[in-house]
Amino acid sequence: MSELFELMGHANDVAETAKDAMKGHTRVADKTTEKLARTIMDEAKRLLPDNRVVQSLSLENSDLDWSSVRSVMRAAANALSEESITRANRRPAIAIGGPNSWMR
Repeated sequence: MSELFELMGHANDVAETAKDAMKGHTRVADKTTEKLARTIMDEAKRLLPDNRVVQSLSLENSDLDWSSVRSVMRAAANALSEESITRANRRPAIAIGGPNSWMR
C-alpha cells in the first residue's frame, strides 16, 4: 500500500514541476524530469496492470513537452489514488482491544 502512496506522491510532485515549468519559457522537459516521469509511468503500469487508463499512457520518445509530462503524471496520480482507496476499503477492520479484549 505504501508503494502506491509513494509513487502517487512522486507523480504529483512531477506534475507540479511541469505546471511550474509551463509558466516559464521552456517548452521541452529537461532530461532528468523526463527520465523520472518515464520511471513513474512504468511503475504505475506495473502496479496497476488492470487499469486501462494507466496502461494507455505513453510519453513520446522525442523532445517531451511539459504539458505531456503533466498530463501523464496527473493521470497516473489519480489512478494510484483511486487504487489506494479501493484497497483500503477491502481490508478487514481491525478490532481494537478494550478492557475485556483478552476474553475474545
